[in-house]
Amino acid sequence: MGSITGTPELSDSSTIFRALVTRATRRVAGHNTLELARYEVGNAIVKENRIFKTLHPDQAEELTREACILLDNMTILPTEGNEPAISLTAIKTGLTYYDASYMHTAKTLGLTLATEDTQLKTAANQTGTPTTSLDELT
Repeated sequence: MGSITGTPELSDSSTIFRALVTRATRRVAGHNTLELARYEVGNAIVKENRIFKTLHPDQAEELTREACILLDNMTILPTEGNEPAISLTAIKTGLTYYDASYMHTAKTLGLTLATEDTQLKTAANQTGTPTTSLDELT
């Protein structure tokens, strides 16, 4: 697990996935994220193939390789020891535990949360956690 990087953003899986499919990975390379992003991005790729039928298996495999490279170039922040606070955040906001993990970590570390998820963005803004999206990142 890495320590916080010089970038002030914590990118969630929705921003990472969008960066991959729009070929805008440079916008999030070097950002902070959480370990669960690896699994969430992988699941999004599988869903694009299996449910939405927008990715051929070969494309899904290649996108997964690109995701691994991108995630290896991001700083993975730990959530260990914060589980009770994350659960409480999820309960209070109605967010999933996964989304609450990103929001809690961003708020606690004073990071801007990069997300494409409107529900997460709204909840974060209501708690004073700044947010951004892929389109706003340079």
